Amino acid sequence: MSQSGEATPPAVISRITHPSNYGNGAGGSGINKGRQFIVMHGTGKHPTSSADDEIRFLSRENARVSYHYYITKDGRIFQLVPDEARAWHAGSSRFLFEGVTYTDLNDWSIGVAFESSNGVHEVYPAPQVRAAMWLVDQLLKKYDLCADSIVTHREISDPPGRKIDPVNFDIHSFRSALHGPAARRIPAYHPVTNEYLGDITIIEDSKGYPGWLKP
Repeated sequence: MSQSGEATPPAVISRITHPSNYGNGAGGSGINKGRQFIVMHGTGKHPTSSADDEIRFLSRENARVSYHYYITKDGRIFQLVPDEARAWHAGSSRFLFEGVTYTDLNDWSIGVAFESSNGVHEVYPAPQVRAAMWLVDQLLKKYDLCADSIVTHREISDPPGRKIDPVNFDIHSFRSALHGPAARRIPAYHPVTNEYLGDITIIEDSKGYPGWLKP
């Protein structure tokens, strides 16, 4: 805990994979067309493997699969591919978003992977989910994205059903938690002249006044 009583943000551990494993790297292929989505994955590691085993596998030359971030069961966050590079995590993919159909989401996304076997009884411990919440919140802010930009590998796979991960992860609750409090705007009028002064924003019944309007 920090002196203010808030939880200390997790550290992001840099463990950049071999440059053969991502685009825009030496020997890599493909380009980053922009960060429009955050794709959540379950890695599908062998149940007897450790997180360190899997990171070693993902770091070897010509692994042919990569994620920007890997989150362990105990809440550690590893960055395996630079944000600006094109990781190889989405594969054949398609997603309709705000009237636009995106294909090959490797070009458009940040890949975030959970340490996971993707077994039918997969559990995501609280430290792992908290770390994911913190990381994705930072990415939403960094790339000016909304929570609806968070998608699962299952949601974007083409054809549908090609991928099913992350298994047992409640993406709807995860998105909802990152949406932030609902906001609405109402008109404000001068209490004497009734002149229209502009709108005020109400967030969870707390008024946020523009600088020129006194509460």
